[in-house]
Amino acid sequence: MNKDDILAYITDKYKLAASSSICFIKRGFNDTYLITDPIGRKFILRVYKHLWKSFSTIETEVKLLNYLHENKIS
Repeated sequence: MNKDDILAYITDKYKLAASSSICFIKRGFNDTYLITDPIGRKFILRVYKHLWKSFSTIETEVKLLNYLHENKIS
């Protein structure tokens, strides 16, 4: 899947404007992308390699990120 396919999926799934952009940031055990919508909101997308992490491990990471966001910790 290339980054244009990823962007098409993300804009549909999360109802972002079709004119949003995607920029590859980092490759590793997961690939990290910056998504920017037309009004300047920015989102980080992490795409994990198949079977590299369990769902519960990813879920725990998301909970931590949400906790940091809710407490305004960058």
